[in-house]
Amino acid sequence: MIDRAPPAGRTALVAAGATFALGLALASPWPDDWDAVGFVRAVTDFDLARFQPHPPGYPVYVALARLANTLTHDPVRACGACSALGLALAVWALARGASSRAGVACATALALASPELMLAATSARSDALGLGLGALAVGLGAFASHPRDGALVGAILALGAGARPSLAVCVATALALGAVRHRARPRVWAAGALAFALVCAAWLTGLIVASGGVAALVAQTRRQAAGHFGDWGGSVLTRPDARERALAIARGIFGYGLGLTASFAGALRGFVWAALTAHGARVDPPRARWIAALVLPYALYAAVAQNVFDSPRHLLPVALALITLAERGGEDLLARVKRTPVRWSVFAGAAVLVALPAAETARVHRTREPPGVLAARYVATQGAHAQLMLFGGRSARVAEWAGVRALPRTLMGEVDVTLERLDRLPRVVFVTDEVRGRERGRGTLYPGRRFCRDARVDHTAPCVTVHRYDILTPRDVGR
Repeated sequence: MIDRAPPAGRTALVAAGATFALGLALASPWPDDWDAVGFVRAVTDFDLARFQPHPPGYPVYVALARLANTLTHDPVRACGACSALGLALAVWALARGASSRAGVACATALALASPELMLAATSARSDALGLGLGALAVGLGAFASHPRDGALVGAILALGAGARPSLAVCVATALALGAVRHRARPRVWAAGALAFALVCAAWLTGLIVASGGVAALVAQTRRQAAGHFGDWGGSVLTRPDARERALAIARGIFGYGLGLTASFAGALRGFVWAALTAHGARVDPPRARWIAALVLPYALYAAVAQNVFDSPRHLLPVALALITLAERGGEDLLARVKRTPVRWSVFAGAAVLVALPAAETARVHRTREPPGVLAARYVATQGAHAQLMLFGGRSARVAEWAGVRALPRTLMGEVDVTLERLDRLPRVVFVTDEVRGRERGRGTLYPGRRFCRDARVDHTAPCVTVHRYDILTPRDVGR
C-alpha cells in the first residue's frame, strides 16, 4: 500500500494548504495573454474554433475552472484557483517524500523560490495544474505496492494529461518507468494503466462532445498544429538556430526557472542551487537516476518542439526536477546541523536569498496590469465605446477582454481590408506595433503611447505601443 502517513505527512499537508492559500492571495486579477484570455472565456463559453481555449482543449483544467466558478462567480479567479491548486499539489508531492519537518520546509521554500512556477501558479493558464497533478502521480507511484494504489496513480496521471496535454511526453515516460519499477508486481502497473485509460477516455469523450464531434476536434487540432509548427509556434522548424535555442533553454531553466541573474546575489543563488542539487544527487543516486530518466525525454521534446524563447513555462518540468534534487540535498545538509537554532537560521538565510526573484515576480504579477489592459484603458479614454476600435496582436485579445472593441490582426493590409468592410467606420482607430507592415497602410499613423510591464512577467511582449491611425475625412465620419 502507499504509505499514507510518511514521517512528515501532516506537515506536508499543512505546507500544501498554506501554499494554496498563498497562491489564491497572489493570483493575478487579469488574464496575461492570448492563451489566458482563452482559458477565462472557456469557463463560460467553450469554443475551440474561437480559441476558447486553444486546441487541444485542456478539458480537465476547464472543467475544474467551471466548478470553481460556481464558488467565485469570476472566471479569472476560478482559473487562478485551479493554478493555485496545482502549486499546492506540486508542493505536497515534493514535501511528502521528506523524512522530517526540515525537509518539508526545504521543499516548500524551494518550490516557492521558482519565479516561473510562481508565475504559472498565479496565472489563468493550465501549466501549474498539469505540473502539480503529474508531480503528485509520480510521487505516489514511487510507493505504490497494491493494485488500488496503481489505480489511484493512473487516474491522477490521466487527470494531469487532461489538464496539460503538452506534458504527454512526461506522461508516456512515467507509464514506461512505472512498468519497469513494478515489473515484479505487474498487477500494480496493470491497474494503473487501466485507470489511466478509463479516465482519459472519460475526459476525451467530454472534449469530443464539447467540440462538436470527432471531425471538428481533429480539424481544430490540425489547425493549431499547423500554426505551431509552421508559423508562430517557436519550434525548431521556425527558429532552427541551435545556439539561440540553447541559450533560450538555459535562460528558461536557470533564469526564469530558478531565479539566477547576472549579479552578485544571482551568483550566490547559483552557488546555493548548485550545491544543493549536486549534494542531493550524491546522497540519493537512485532518485537522481529516476528523475533524469523521467525528465530528459521531455527536455529533448521541449528543446525541439516547444517555444522556449517566449514561453519558458514549457521548461517547468525540468526546473521542478532540479528542485526535487535540491530538496533532498537541503534536507540532508540541515540534518547535519545538530543545533536547532543554527539549523533554522541557516535555512532562513538561504530561503530568503533564493526566494527574492520569485517574490518580486509574484508582486509585479499581482499588482501591475498587463500591457493589453493598460492599452485598453488608454483607448477607452479617447471617445465613446462605439466610436473606437483597436487592432493589434496578442495584446488586442487582452484589450477586448478589458472592454474595448479590438480585433487581432497580423498585417496592416488586413487592418485596411477590415475597415473597408465595416458598414460604419469607427471615429478613432488605433493600431499597435504588433501589426507588421504599418508603413504600408493607406492612412496616416501617428506616434503613439507605449505601455510596459516587467519582462520577468511578460516574456513574450513586455511592451506594446498604441498608434492612432487616421484614415477618415470629415465626410466619412458616421458613414
